[in-house]
Amino acid sequence: MQDRCAGVIQAGAGPLQALAVFQALVGDAAVAGRQGVDLVHDFGRIGILPTGKLPAGNVYVDGLVMGDLANVILRDRKLLSRDGIVVVIVAVDKKAGRILGRPDIVSRGFVDIKEGEAILDQGRDLVAAALDHSGGQPLEWNFINTKVKDTLGRFFYEQTRRRPMILTTAVEV
Repeated sequence: MQDRCAGVIQAGAGPLQALAVFQALVGDAAVAGRQGVDLVHDFGRIGILPTGKLPAGNVYVDGLVMGDLANVILRDRKLLSRDGIVVVIVAVDKKAGRILGRPDIVSRGFVDIKEGEAILDQGRDLVAAALDHSGGQPLEWNFINTKVKDTLGRFFYEQTRRRPMILTTAVEV
């Protein structure tokens, strides 16, 4: 809009061109009015003023993702920031289907490294005991994942009243 008006003024256009620009501006103003804004003309410059309330809200942008998908990402980030994350690495004997040694547990944002070492140590023992009682059956990924999440989720909540995100990784050796 502003470009059309400026072009006519700079070119020293005649009355017909000025009328055409004026009609275009009136049409633009009508569209703007339906959108809840007024166009203000001031010596060739055009401004926009809201008329009443405009619909507004938070728009979250995460890289290339905007809108509804971003809500899921933001919910996960909020949970992670509040309760942290725990990664459990379980080594499984490929031939026998049994765990090898104690699982390794790494946490971020869940417990302080120095003070929380006792909780993580107890968690390692609980996971090892839970997976050792598999009834003589070779361990499968779904069983390992479910057992680790259930065991540690309950234990960590009892100890800290927090529910960290628990990720399990089983490494076949």
